[in-house]
Amino acid sequence: MTENLSTSRYASISRQKANLLTTTLRGAENTQAYSQALEQARHWRAQHAEPTRECFSKLRRINRYKQSPTVFRLKRMNSILQKLKRGESHFTLGALDDIGGCRCIARNMNNVRKITEEVTHSFEVKRCKDYIECPQASGYRSCHVITKIPSEEKNYRVEIQIRTKLQHLWATSLEAEAMMHDPALKTGLPLERYDLENQYIARFFSLISSYFCLIEETPQHVDYRLCEKQIAYSLKQIPTIDTILDELRVFSEENITPFIVDYPADTTKPGGYFLLDFNMEEQTIQATHFDPSAIKDAMYLYNESEIESQHNVVLVSARSVNEISGAFPNYFGGTSEFVGYVEKLI
Repeated sequence: MTENLSTSRYASISRQKANLLTTTLRGAENTQAYSQALEQARHWRAQHAEPTRECFSKLRRINRYKQSPTVFRLKRMNSILQKLKRGESHFTLGALDDIGGCRCIARNMNNVRKITEEVTHSFEVKRCKDYIECPQASGYRSCHVITKIPSEEKNYRVEIQIRTKLQHLWATSLEAEAMMHDPALKTGLPLERYDLENQYIARFFSLISSYFCLIEETPQHVDYRLCEKQIAYSLKQIPTIDTILDELRVFSEENITPFIVDYPADTTKPGGYFLLDFNMEEQTIQATHFDPSAIKDAMYLYNESEIESQHNVVLVSARSVNEISGAFPNYFGGTSEFVGYVEKLI
């Protein structure tokens, strides 16, 4: 039995206390109060590790489809802070539903519906958000189920995302572009809120999402109810489309070099945890492996790496390296398939 994370290295923080940290985290960063609030925010995130792991284990039992990778991650601190600091943000730290998150990537829409139904019957559910039936203007599509997971006399919210491989290719390709340009591209702001270059990128992804809706026979967003020929024509009118595709090719398998640190020779063992460190400048991805019992050490290194590294760092868990690479194609050179869909369309 593993040592409980929240009672060992990290002090316990209540949801109310986490909410009170929000104002300080939105303030000036060069103050002692901010540094202390940031450290406490990391503790609050760490407390989500065990309930997220419990949610992940249960989701793996529910997901009986072999071609549906299931992973979990703890949200990057930069992503948490960006969410709190958005100009129109009404979020507080304790109210965030996705600090702990699990993701299931289904083969098709039929499997998405079946897995979603089982999840809603197997977990205590706070709410559901169906962005497949009601896609966002940005083009984002996925089913989100916010669960309530008890741990150490508290209830933690863990978000389960259930999406098809096609929806996942879209989301991770957008994230790849956001790494090179503006992280706000992932938030789905209205087009007029971006500069011209990012407007082109945002419109490109909205149009491709609409095309994917046609392929999967799901509703398009009201602003992008177009046929295939109209979508292809609109894409060709984007002046920077060749640049966008070239940038996405940077994240292809031919260009990114993955290497695994401390991975066990006995691959029959459970996957454990992987700290992913993506160096975009050098186009390398380092995945440091931790045994299933080493979540405390993994969390410690996650916190330290976020402070010291200038790269994109995230802590994830899955059955195997193959599931990790399938769940994070933008890190492991998997954008080629997405680019292939676009090239076929235009």
